[in-house]
Amino acid sequence: MSTPHDKKTKRLDKLNFIVYTKTSELDKMVCVLYIPQYVSYPERTFPVMNQSASKLYMREFWAAMAAYVVVLPVSITLIIASPPSAWWRIPLALAPVIPVLFALRAFLRFFSRMDELQRRIQLEAFAFSFGATGVVTFSYGCLVYVGFPNLSWVYIFPLMIALWGIGAAVATRRYQ
Repeated sequence: MSTPHDKKTKRLDKLNFIVYTKTSELDKMVCVLYIPQYVSYPERTFPVMNQSASKLYMREFWAAMAAYVVVLPVSITLIIASPPSAWWRIPLALAPVIPVLFALRAFLRFFSRMDELQRRIQLEAFAFSFGATGVVTFSYGCLVYVGFPNLSWVYIFPLMIALWGIGAAVATRRYQ
């Protein structure tokens, strides 16, 4: 005669599980041990992140970017319209930094919720971005001495972000 436990055991065995029944002193509690070496992970083709954390991050990040898109042109327009000696030009020039700080906060919160694999991928991407940005800016700085035009510091951050994206794509591909 089969018991509900036997049916469960047969079903679990088909799914590459081992069922271990403890002794009667422990009230026949069933522990399920997972055997991962024979199981494929189709859902792990791409790194898996916490979906709710990802949605929260996207909402916070895009809200900060929307604020940036509004604050930047307003700031530039007011700076151009103000007299050159006005004291408020400095806070106006720094106003777009506030939404960027909120975007940074959103990313740092998201980073703290990532799993270990995602953190490793991001760390490798940051390391690549940091090193490559250093090499590119140092190289261009040397080229300025032979006649290349001086570039604004404003271009360094977008360069870092672009290189971070390249580094993340390479690291993600490596861990697939």
